[in-house]
Amino acid sequence: MSQSIAAGEQLCELSLQITSITDFGMTLQDLNEGKAPPPAGIRLDAAASGPCTGKLNGQLDAIDYLYVRADGRFELHIHAVLTLDDGARLALTGTGAGSPTADGTIRLLEYVGFLTAVPGYEWLNTLSVRGEGTVNPASREISLRWYVA
Repeated sequence: MSQSIAAGEQLCELSLQITSITDFGMTLQDLNEGKAPPPAGIRLDAAASGPCTGKLNGQLDAIDYLYVRADGRFELHIHAVLTLDDGARLALTGTGAGSPTADGTIRLLEYVGFLTAVPGYEWLNTLSVRGEGTVNPASREISLRWYVA
């Protein structure tokens, strides 16, 4: 992988499936049915997995510690492992926000950073990555595109 990737360039696309959700008193189904979060908001832990394709190719396994505010906005706290096709593992963390849309999906904007000591991939540690995409709560599908910030 070349270290000459320019700002604004697409790094990869992700097609993730939410594999499990841990709730703490209010469920994603409750939200989908139109129930408002309580004034203190709610916490959901969403695990997701799926392929990453593009300049980075591999499998992403993530957990997002979601905080759903009383106004319905999602605050993201992402922890993940990206295992590349050659076996290299990249740890990543990220933050971001999700905003419900009129069509029932959630628009995502996230900021991600990598950490690895795998020879040849350390340069990824210096990147700031911006992610854009959507979540379909009904199908539990997440579609993302990551760009170099």
